Amino acid sequence: MTTSPQYASTGDFADEDDRRSSGSGLLPFLLRAAVPVALITLIVGYVAYSRSAERPDSYSATAQVVLSSSTNFSPVDAGGGSNPDRYVQNQAEIMTTVGVLDQAAVILNDGVPGSDLRGSISAEPVSASDVINVTAEAADPALAARRADAVANAYAQFTAVQVNALADQAAEASASNPDEVLQIRARAASFGDGVQVTQPASVPSDPSSPTPSRDAYLAAAVAFLLSAGLALSWRSRRRPSGSDNLAADAGGPLLGEVSVPWSGSGAAVPPRLSEYAFALQALRYRLRDGDAPTFMLAEVGRGTGATSAVLGLAAAAAAQGRSVVVVDATSDGRLLRRVGASTPPVVLTDSVTRTGDLHQVLRRVPALDSPAGGSVHVAHVSRGAAAADDVLERSLAALLRSCDIVLVDAGPLGSSAAAFALLGPVGAVVAVVRGKRGGRELKEFRRRLALAGRECAGVLVTRHSWLPSSERDVPPPAAADRLPASAPALERDRGAATEPTVTAGRPS
Repeated sequence: MTTSPQYASTGDFADEDDRRSSGSGLLPFLLRAAVPVALITLIVGYVAYSRSAERPDSYSATAQVVLSSSTNFSPVDAGGGSNPDRYVQNQAEIMTTVGVLDQAAVILNDGVPGSDLRGSISAEPVSASDVINVTAEAADPALAARRADAVANAYAQFTAVQVNALADQAAEASASNPDEVLQIRARAASFGDGVQVTQPASVPSDPSSPTPSRDAYLAAAVAFLLSAGLALSWRSRRRPSGSDNLAADAGGPLLGEVSVPWSGSGAAVPPRLSEYAFALQALRYRLRDGDAPTFMLAEVGRGTGATSAVLGLAAAAAAQGRSVVVVDATSDGRLLRRVGASTPPVVLTDSVTRTGDLHQVLRRVPALDSPAGGSVHVAHVSRGAAAADDVLERSLAALLRSCDIVLVDAGPLGSSAAAFALLGPVGAVVAVVRGKRGGRELKEFRRRLALAGRECAGVLVTRHSWLPSSERDVPPPAAADRLPASAPALERDRGAATEPTVTAGRPS
C-alpha cells in the first residue's frame, strides 16, 4: 500500500510555529483585551474605594524632638564614645517603650493605659540629623496632637530620671573624692534630659486615613498590571480560535465544519448529513494517486465527537451507494458501543493471520444502510499491543477488496498502540477538533504524525447540535467520482445468515 510521498517533520512544525507566532497579531489582541482589562481595573478600583470609604476616620499629628547630644550620657567620661547615628536610632526606639508610654499616659490622664498607646505611636529619626518625629494617631484630631506632645514630654522626663539615676550611682561610688562628685553632678546637669527643643504637634485638619482615592488608584493600578499580564500570558499559550486557525495549527487544510449530537443523543446518524458529504468529497480530493481510500480520524482534545464524525462520514458514503467498513481502534471500544454492537469474536488482524474469513470480523449497522445500496459494517482491532505493520497493512487491504471505503476511529493517538500503529498503512490521517479547542493537543498530534513520517490530510471541526438527523438524501457521486472496488462489495442482503446485524442507538 502506498502512503503519502510528502512527510512532515518536527523541525518543519517548529519553523511553522515560529513564523506564525512572529506575526502581527499583538495589536488586535490588545484591542480585544482592552475592554475586559478596563472593566477589571474599574471594578477593582471601585471596590477598593468603597471599602476604604467605609473605614472610620483616623487623624495623625507629629511632634518633633531635637536631641541635645549625639552620644549617651556617661557620668565618668564626657566623651560618651557611642556612634551618633546609632544613638539617634536608639532614642527613637526608647520613645515607644512601655516606660515612656506609661509616663505619657500619666500626662494625658484620659484613662488610656500606656500599653494601649503602643499601636498608635511611632517614632522615626529624620535622616542625617538629631531630630526625631513622634507621630500619634487617634480618631479625634486634638487627641492625636495631645498624644504626640505627651510622648515627647514623657521621653524628656524619662531621660532625665535615667541620667540622674546614673549620676547618683557614680557619685555614691566616688564619695571619697569630692572633686569627682562635683564633676559627675556637673555632667548630669549639662546633659539634662537630652532634649534641646520640642516642637509641639499641630492639630490636623484632614484625616490621614482612610484615603479612598489613593487606595482606589493603587488597587486599580495593581489590577491593571495583573490583568494585562495575565492576558498577555494567556495569549502566548491560548488555544486557537476559529476553524481556519485550528486547521493551520493542525498542519492540514480545513475539510469542513460538521455537526455532532450531544452525548445524551442516541441518534446513530449525525445531524446535517450533507455537511459530511462535502467533507467526504474534500477528503477524496486530498488522496494522491496510488493512495488507498482508507481514512483515519484522530481525536484531538476531549469532547470532539470524533466517533460521531466517523459515523457521519460512513453514513454519507453509504447514502452515495458505497460499501463502508468502520474500524474501531479506540482504547475503550466506544464505536462498538455507539452502534450497539457486540464485540466480534475475531479481531481484524486475526482474520488475516488465522481465519481469513471477514464475516467473523464484521458487524453490520442496518440504521446506516441506504436505499442507494450502501451499507456500513464495523470491525475492531486489538486494543492491547499493536500488530505488526505488515499484518495491519494486509488487514486493511483485505477490507478494501470487499468494500469501497475504510474509516478508522482512532481516538487520541496517544491512548491506543493499535491506532498509532495504523498511522503507517492508512491512506490519509484526519484530525477531529472541537470548535475553539486545540492548543497543546494539536501540537502533540502533529508531533506524533511526524514520528510516523505522516502529514495531516485535513481537519474536521465539530460543533454540537441538538437537532436530530433529517438528511438521508445525499446525492450519489458522479460516475467519474466513484471509488472502484477491486473485488465485489460486502454482501448487502439483510437476510444473509452469514452477516450478523446490530441496531444502532447507544451514545458514545
